Amino acid sequence: MSRGRISSSQAGSESKLRSTQPSSILRSTTAGTLAYDYGWPSGGTSEPNVAAQWLLDEASGNIVDEVANITCTPTGTPNYNVDCSAYSTLMTPGVSLDAINEYWSKGADANLDFDLDDAVIEFVGSVSSTGTPTLLYPFDFSVAADAAKGYMCYFYPALSQVVFRLISEAPSTSSLIFTVVSSVYVDDKFHKYRLAIDRSGNAELFIDGTSYGSASVTATNGENIKCKAVKILTREATGSYYWKGSMTEFRITIGNATNNSGGPGNG
Repeated sequence: MSRGRISSSQAGSESKLRSTQPSSILRSTTAGTLAYDYGWPSGGTSEPNVAAQWLLDEASGNIVDEVANITCTPTGTPNYNVDCSAYSTLMTPGVSLDAINEYWSKGADANLDFDLDDAVIEFVGSVSSTGTPTLLYPFDFSVAADAAKGYMCYFYPALSQVVFRLISEAPSTSSLIFTVVSSVYVDDKFHKYRLAIDRSGNAELFIDGTSYGSASVTATNGENIKCKAVKILTREATGSYYWKGSMTEFRITIGNATNNSGGPGNG
């Protein structure tokens, strides 16, 4: 690990390394146990149920999460050592993409299965204002060949939509469509995105701490949702849809809908 991201309340304290944070502790439901110790200076203090946390600070090659050592291999020539200090000096460097078929991936991973649990998906990224793809995919954990089961996200600037899809093993689909005009994020600036998923009711999207509304997840209530594959900064199917811009954090919580790694407006 090349950098330790700490909250302001933890400044000067020892960062918790991967070796001291077994996933059994990080997935604990007991608040206050060793857990997440990275993030924007105003948040992210000792939170439970963190399933995966990519810092995206590798100098080259594979990206490895800090919780379960989930390793994703690169395709194409993504950019490393990208300066993300405009967001936070504690969260730099990061990675960026500027062409199709550049991403990191691996196969299905049970560490990232939601099953019946609540969840939180968080990431920090910027979108280039030039040559923006029709659809921007920050991640895709589904497999089209298996009835598109899994979960994914894409941004559709022309329709002012940010869309998350949860596809259960049934399969049933919860399509979570949020109205977000493109000027909010197609601006070459970093923003913090957080989707809080209450499996018994609604999911709520926050961008830089501002709520962009809720969407029902009841279509998949009581049905298992699995991680069928892992692709970061692109979609599962090949094509011209990808994330053109930078990313410096990607975190998944499984077991509550309340975790928040912080950010502008407290994330």
